[in-house]
Amino acid sequence: MKKTILITLVTLFLFTFNACTAKDTSADNNSQSKNIVEEKSKISEEEINNTSENEKSTDSNPEEQHEIEHLTADTFREKVFDYKNNQEWLYEGEKPCIIDFYADWCQPCKKLSPILKELSQEYAGEVIFYKVDTEEEKELASTFGIRSIPSILFVPSSGKPQMAKGLLPKENLKNAISEVLNVED
Repeated sequence: MKKTILITLVTLFLFTFNACTAKDTSADNNSQSKNIVEEKSKISEEEINNTSENEKSTDSNPEEQHEIEHLTADTFREKVFDYKNNQEWLYEGEKPCIIDFYADWCQPCKKLSPILKELSQEYAGEVIFYKVDTEEEKELASTFGIRSIPSILFVPSSGKPQMAKGLLPKENLKNAISEVLNVED
């Protein structure tokens, strides 16, 4: 009986929270290099189940997969923003991009990953998709004040980037791509 109650409580806890708290809470909040929009949106259990099915179907057809590039602090400065040499935001890329700040231990991050893979295929050639492992790239996590994951940075070709936090449904991500990045589906 106690096991059943414990399992039920753990399950409710996992579905109640849609973002993990970063393990490193010493992040420096550098507000000059970001424009944060906190958009917290809960994903439904049905969408989570669909995501799991989509992940299985994507894995079964490897030639259709589109790899999302992992960024280090060096490649971030080269491809996105050289935060060490610039005080004002200056995007280094030509096409808008989305950067997923994640950690391997984060369950919502794992659920977001196949959604971003799908979007990277849908917007291939229009939007660049990147990932930053906050456990490996603590300097980047600190620079952008990442305290909960997943956190998604939407970077338009021109203008200021915007940050969204938490596990967002695919439709919300598509809306942000349209509104923030000015890329139509």
